[in-house]
Amino acid sequence: MGVWGTGNFENDTAADYLSLMTSQIAEEIEEAISHPNEIEPDEFEGVVVLCKLEILYLFAKQHWVGLMLPDSDMIIKWKKEYLFVWDQYMEKSDSKKEYINTRRKVIAKTFDQLIESKNKI
Repeated sequence: MGVWGTGNFENDTAADYLSLMTSQIAEEIEEAISHPNEIEPDEFEGVVVLCKLEILYLFAKQHWVGLMLPDSDMIIKWKKEYLFVWDQYMEKSDSKKEYINTRRKVIAKTFDQLIESKNKI
């Protein structure tokens, strides 16, 4: 096993695990996005997809070896599809405009920060 530091993610085994874990998260996001009715804001995956994106971003900020992020084009596609579903749902929602606008900005930022991280790798 190769070791290059004392940190928990500074060895080959951890890098392999991180690769598997982040690849799995990306696959789960792709699967969820492929079912628009499952990513509506009141659905489980509608919430969890954003959590998974945030987790990938937090991993990316660590610059650990083994991180597997999807291509920027894929993340851009996810963003477009997710926001389309969000917008359609919110058109029928009784939520206040201020909430809708602020929440939409947070969602867009969640995708954008991961795209930016991918572009830095």
